[in-house]
Amino acid sequence: MSCKLIAALLVCSSAQASPLPWDMDYTAALRDHPAAADEGWRDWLAKYPRRPIHQLLEEWAGPPIEASLLIEQPGPHTADPLATWIYITRDGAQWCGFDTRSLSLKQHYCNPIEREVAQEVIRDVMAMPDPPPPVRNAQDYRAFYFGLVSLYIDGKSLQRPLKNEEWTGDGKSLAGPGGKPLLSAVMQRAVKAGEDFARRHSAEQSD
Repeated sequence: MSCKLIAALLVCSSAQASPLPWDMDYTAALRDHPAAADEGWRDWLAKYPRRPIHQLLEEWAGPPIEASLLIEQPGPHTADPLATWIYITRDGAQWCGFDTRSLSLKQHYCNPIEREVAQEVIRDVMAMPDPPPPVRNAQDYRAFYFGLVSLYIDGKSLQRPLKNEEWTGDGKSLAGPGGKPLLSAVMQRAVKAGEDFARRHSAEQSD
């Protein structure tokens, strides 16, 4: 079986690459989580079958990836591909972002975060229940799928759609086990951890 069929993520020729059990076409996730009739995110996937994050992952030549969380979604106005990626290797953890201008790899950015924080964030998202499927012909856009989540940690992998209410924080009923916060709040924790890490590093450099 080819590397593309196994993961479609990391190139076979890289001596250090560690394929992750993800399907970058999201075939299984789309099959198991049918979209509502009025949703357009399937059209977005068809329009952008190969997104900038794919090139980065396929060309990965760093240390083996031990855990990873990838969120992909359309931009709010232009529908350009957005991506948020948290990954952990033996060397540490990184939080990376691809914004609405990120139609090339030159425009993405990464910030280091503590491994413990990255692990906690990924495990929290892994533990969240699947959101209820969108109601067909629903008028409330918050109930629709609008992105995709891929996770790998502790030898387990998961792919599923992302609902708008999970990201905007409007769906309080979607809190995870034990009343843990929504996906949007968990990701904000990762962003803050990256900012705190950068401030501490800057202070250490100036001392």
